[in-house]
This record gives sequence, C-alpha cells and structure tokens, in this order.
Amino acid sequence: MIDTMKMKLQRVGALLISLLLPVVAQAGIPEVSHVMVTDVTTVSFSAIWIASEPSTPDLQVFTDAAGSVPATGIDVEPHPVDSGNETIRTAAEDMGVMKVRVTGLEADTAYYFRLITRSKTTNEISYFPEALPLQSVTTEVRTERSEILGINEIPFSNDLIVYDCYLPDGSTFADGALLLAEVEGADYPISKFVGDGITTPAAYIDLNNLFDVNSRMTIPLDGCESITLTRYMGLYGIITAQLQVPDNNQLTEIKSPISLVSPEISDLVFDSCISERGRSPITLSTEDSQCDQLTVVWEPLDGGTIIGSGENVLFNPSAPSTRPACNPYRIKVTVTSDVSGLSTSQEFAITVKRAGDVNGDGVVNIIDKVIVRDTFGQRGALGWIDADVNYDGFVNILDKVIVRDQFGMTGCACQ
Repeated sequence: MIDTMKMKLQRVGALLISLLLPVVAQAGIPEVSHVMVTDVTTVSFSAIWIASEPSTPDLQVFTDAAGSVPATGIDVEPHPVDSGNETIRTAAEDMGVMKVRVTGLEADTAYYFRLITRSKTTNEISYFPEALPLQSVTTEVRTERSEILGINEIPFSNDLIVYDCYLPDGSTFADGALLLAEVEGADYPISKFVGDGITTPAAYIDLNNLFDVNSRMTIPLDGCESITLTRYMGLYGIITAQLQVPDNNQLTEIKSPISLVSPEISDLVFDSCISERGRSPITLSTEDSQCDQLTVVWEPLDGGTIIGSGENVLFNPSAPSTRPACNPYRIKVTVTSDVSGLSTSQEFAITVKRAGDVNGDGVVNIIDKVIVRDTFGQRGALGWIDADVNYDGFVNILDKVIVRDQFGMTGCACQ
C-alpha cells in the first residue's frame, strides 16, 4: 500500500512539473512557425520565427525569386543583440526564438530568402520554405527626418517605447524573448530582444525605425496611433497587447505606451423636465486620456428627436399624441474612441409635461392660470420661464389660451 501511494505521488509530482514547463517537441528536425519580416529599412531587414525546440538560426538570401542568385556584399547576423550580451542570444536559442538580421542591402529592392533552423540537440537542419516560392521582402525607399508642413520643412523625431515583458506566469522575466511592435500606418513591424540595451524585464522599441506603408519613407508619429505589442516567447507562446502611442513632443523621449481605456463621460447637463412644446438643451463633457478623438452618438429610445450632433444637442419631444403615458423619455448617449474603438454609454431620462401645466404638478388648474396672469407681458428668450407656454419668448394671450384649452387635464408631473 505504501509503495502504491509513493508511485501515485511521483506521478502527480511529474504531472505538476510538466505543467510548469514550456511545451517542447521531441528533439529532431526543428519545426518552424510564426514567420515574420520585421525591421525593414532602406539597407536592412530581419526575419523572426519560432522553432519547436532549442535551435540556432540562419538565412539564405537571394536576389531572384527562383533562389538561384545569392545576394553578395551583405552581412547576415543571427540573433542580433546590439548590446553584445551573449546570455540574451543563448536564452533566445533555448527558448526557440529565432531572429536573423541582414544588412548591406540596396534601397527599394526586392530580396528573397529561406530560413535555416539547426537543432541544438540533434544538429538536424530544417529549411523554410522547403520549395519555391521563397519568402520575400522589399526594402524601404528613403529615410527622412523632416516633413513638409505648408511651405516649411520641419524636422521630426519619434519616441522610444519601453514595455516590461514577462513569461505567461506574469512574474518570470522573459529573457530571450522578442518584443514586436506593429503601428497603424507602418509598413513592417519592428522588434527588439528583452534586456538588449535596457534592464530586464524591459524591452524598448525605437519608433524612429518605422516606415510609412504607402510612401515607404520614415513615418512621423503624432501620438495616439494604435500600437500592437507582442511578446514573442518561442516555446512559451505569444501574448499580444493592444495599446496606443503616447503624445509625441518631438524630443525622442523614452515612454511607456498608453493603455486602452474606455472614454469617460465626466459631465452631462440637461433639463430633466420640459414642456411638450419645448426643447431640452443637452451638454456633454468627455475625457479620453491623451487621445481626444471621440465620436458621440445620441439615441432617443422612446421617441422624440435629437437636433444637432457632437457634445451639444437639443432634444425635441414627440407630438403629444405619440408620447408615452407619463413615462419619461429615455435617451442613450454613446461615446466611442476613434483610436481604440472602446466606448462608454449612459442613459438618462427627461420628463415631458403638458404645455399648460406651468408649475409641473401633473394637472392644469387655477394655479397655472395665476402664474401666467402674474407674468403676463414679460419677454425673454424662447422658453425663458415656464409661463411662456408656447415657447415664443413672450407671455401673452396665446399662453392663456393654451392653459384654458388644457384646463383640468392631467399629465406627467415633474419630480
């Protein structure tokens, strides 16, 4: 019995250990996945991919699609680590994170390449692709550090993005992993090894190395562009985060990306009770961190119409015959970030009373007649006081007539 229990505990222990370790294919010929072209400039590009086991990377580069003319005068650098830290290269190899940088290329020129992955365990080699067509890339056109604004040429610089990278457990530094950045409007993503030139667990991305997808020249960033940051962790998997580029002050600063948050409706001002002949001005204030690019949509849920658009509108209730029986009109406002797509909604209600119910107590009676009589002849803006029953800016005989015609009627009362 004791021996049986020991065997069960050993099996459970082995299972727990296996759950904590990355999934590794059986040693042999490395399998290749998640191939991407990154860091393309006028004179260089990189290829990144994931190997199914600890491996070393290499590339064959050609100037023709058939792969018969090898590129000459180029430099092929496996696992380029600008700081020269060999522990990063070793960690990347053991994690199955492959990166090769090719330099010495011509601008605006197509190149073709094949990946070479060698197993560190068996020394077996795999080629990707094994047959034509080869992988391809076209270098960028020109590096610019200024842009034309009107008749002026203005220099620009982008920032460096810093981001902490952990393994999926959320606490172990992702040594050997790549941080991959994809920015809207950019031609190719850019990448950097965790800890290269910065203290782990951070990695940094130089946004000055981005090129425009259309002009294929260096792209100036204003801030608030969508940026996708991917932790490229080989045998540990891939984790992606959707963020935003911070405001660019043209100082080449080191900054963290902006987390996506829903816009905030900070202030909503409206008349909670209006006449059936009146209109309610509605004013909205919004906040969206540093990225003030918002779309506001108004929806009258129980009839009526919204006049205008944006943060300042008017609500016009339905005709008396179509309005809800003493039910407030519900209105929904939705504020959506044009950058992140995240939105925030809020509902509120406006009560609509009978026009002749001057004091809003739910019944047209002698009290309303008295109020109109006491303010008779006064002028002001449209609907300036409740006694201006018909909203013409003048308390006169027309207001008396409406109160007379609705005398004794009941309706919605203002709270």
